[in-house]
Amino acid sequence: MGRAIAVIVLAVLVIGGIGAWASYAEFGTQTNVTFTVTGLDDQVTSSSGSIKHQYLISTVRDNGQKTEVFKDTDALFHGKTDSSDVWARFQAAGKGATWTCPVYGFRVFLFSSYRNILDGCKQVFNQVRAPVRLYPTPTGKAPLTTQLTQTSP
Repeated sequence: MGRAIAVIVLAVLVIGGIGAWASYAEFGTQTNVTFTVTGLDDQVTSSSGSIKHQYLISTVRDNGQKTEVFKDTDALFHGKTDSSDVWARFQAAGKGATWTCPVYGFRVFLFSSYRNILDGCKQVFNQVRAPVRLYPTPTGKAPLTTQLTQTSP
C-alpha cells in the first residue's frame, strides 16, 4: 500500500513538473525580437488525410551577427489561430523586410524545434533612404555640360 502511494505521488510530481515546464516554455520565454527576413519556407506534412503546414522564416539580426530560424504555426494557448494570415504578411513583404515580433519557446537542435512567432508582428520601416540618382553618371549628379551632340550623319 505504501509503495502504491509513493508511485502515485511520484507520478503526480513528474506530471506536475512536465506541466510546469510546458507552462514556462509557453509563457515564461515570451519576448520581442527584431529581425530581417532572409528566407521563407513552407514545410507541408500529410498524415491521415490532413495537411499540416509549418512555416519557417530564416532571419538575421544584430547587424548580421546572429542568424535564427523561427516557425509560424498556430499556438492555441496564446490564442493564435491565424498562422496562414501571418505567413501571407511575411510573403507579401518578402525577403529583406525587417520585423519586430513576439516569439516564445526554445530552439532545440536535437528535435528541430524552433521558437514560434505570435500575433502582433509589426513591420519596421527603415528611415534611412538611399540617395535618389537623377542622372546616370557615376556621382548621380548632372553632367558638367548639358550640350546635346548628334552622332548620326
